[in-house]
Amino acid sequence: MHSIRTKITAITVCVIIIAMLIAAGFGVIAIKNIGKRNAEQTLLLLCETGQKNLDQYFASVEQSVEMISAYVESDLDGLDDQCLQAHLDRVEEIFTRLTYRTNGVLTYYFRIDPAISGAVKGFWYVNLDGNGFEEHAVTDIALYDTNNTSSLVWFTVPKATGRYDLARVVDPEECRILDFGDDGSVSMTGHCYGIWNSEQKCINCSSALACRTGCHQEKAERFKDQDYFNPVQPGEAEALRREPVQRGSRAGQREADQRPGGQ
Repeated sequence: MHSIRTKITAITVCVIIIAMLIAAGFGVIAIKNIGKRNAEQTLLLLCETGQKNLDQYFASVEQSVEMISAYVESDLDGLDDQCLQAHLDRVEEIFTRLTYRTNGVLTYYFRIDPAISGAVKGFWYVNLDGNGFEEHAVTDIALYDTNNTSSLVWFTVPKATGRYDLARVVDPEECRILDFGDDGSVSMTGHCYGIWNSEQKCINCSSALACRTGCHQEKAERFKDQDYFNPVQPGEAEALRREPVQRGSRAGQREADQRPGGQ
């Protein structure tokens, strides 16, 4: 009797221990899964927050640029030095007000073509250390031949070409340049990254980002010791078929490559 009771007790204890171990194992796995899900959700929230912050920065800069552009066009009331200087002072005040309320701005400038005025040059402010904007000495454009687009490219190229020195339509999935024929046909030509002498897609492809977000995107590139500004506007191929790409245009799914920027 004692032997049978002992066996039953031993078996019961073993079963209980095994059940507890199995339950503990399931508990550990469940806790790990919960922790993993929580980590994924936290990372997703951080990414979404970062995206919203970037979108807010871009929207803030774009809104400020549009406001300043509209003000500059409406405020200019003469091209003599006195009128230009008064205009410049008002524009500088507007820049100062807006840039301190605009996220992500590191530098801004407003220049007067020396062909318009040799006395009124403009201004240039920088905030590279995060301690506030400080006035920087402007480049003396009069020292350069503004008809020579190989020098002072941030000024001479946009002046010579209108706005951009190259505009094109890009398929960011295929990384190919679209060509619209006069008969309405669409064909693909070379790779868009070929202009940078590259053999692979750009890591920070602004065209792909523009298509994903449906918003205007911009990026800066440095190529052969020159700084280039590359704005991109998303759009549909059918709309572009009806409206061919022209130099200086920003409508549609376009890249306006190699607009030199900077002071």
